[in-house]
Amino acid sequence: MQLDDVLKLKGNAKNGAQLVTRCVMCHQINGQGVEFGPNLEGWGRSQPVDIIAQALIDPSKDIAHGYDGQEIVTKDGVTIHGMILTEGDIMIIRSMGGQNQYVAKSRIKSRR
Repeated sequence: MQLDDVLKLKGNAKNGAQLVTRCVMCHQINGQGVEFGPNLEGWGRSQPVDIIAQALIDPSKDIAHGYDGQEIVTKDGVTIHGMILTEGDIMIIRSMGGQNQYVAKSRIKSRR
């Protein structure tokens, strides 16, 4: 669906409440969800309708500063996508769903 099509739709709070459950896989909203992406508490009240609609259509289009993901490939072929929380002898990587993974730096083959 294109942005213009979405902006023509009339809102339905009940349906919206059900659809927002997809967002809590990465964000916290009203105290629910995980800490992967930025907390969306109040975000919708501070954004124009077209920005909100675009974020719903393509949630990865505009990633907030500091929330860019990386891809880590280990020497044994495991690929991990997520945000690097700490670097050192043990890297902590937070993946979608809020799961933290601990990877020894010595196990890392590549990262991008």
